[in-house]
Amino acid sequence: MEDSYLAGGKLVVPTTPGETGSALLRRAVAAAGGGLRPSGTRSTRFLDGAGEATMVALEHAAYPPRDSRVQMLLGDPGPDGFGEIFLTVHLHEFDDEVDRRVPGCVLPEQFGPWTYVCGEELTDRLPGRLASLPAHASHPFGNGWLVRAVEHPRHPPAEPFRSALRELGPAPIGYQPARLAAA
Repeated sequence: MEDSYLAGGKLVVPTTPGETGSALLRRAVAAAGGGLRPSGTRSTRFLDGAGEATMVALEHAAYPPRDSRVQMLLGDPGPDGFGEIFLTVHLHEFDDEVDRRVPGCVLPEQFGPWTYVCGEELTDRLPGRLASLPAHASHPFGNGWLVRAVEHPRHPPAEPFRSALRELGPAPIGYQPARLAAA
């Protein structure tokens, strides 16, 4: 089963003197809010204070746990009083796949608040067309192209963006708003 959505990031968290990596990881999970809960007995026991860990598995209350997961992984502590927590979010929805393609085109049928087009799929003219979208940001990223439709995932895109998106491919491309909200 493939993930429909995958996002990752790094949290840089100030540490307190003498704080262990496990304590920092527990604190980062607590700061993430009530929408996340432990996934599995090992993560539950760890978050209840038992033992040490460098990774914790979580689930979001809005998504079924067998198809979606969140992982927080402890990075190396920095000498400057900051610790790193790597966050990976995997979301899958059976009824609404986003990996469908526009017929005759490498673009997806729908863009979301942030949409990434892999570099291997970029044709000669596509970067210029993506750059011309009236989006919050549209630029090369890694080996591909990132279109950030809106400043914040909960914001709706402006009509000029939606209109340009409909004209971007050989068939109209839609917009799928974000479905996750902070708890």
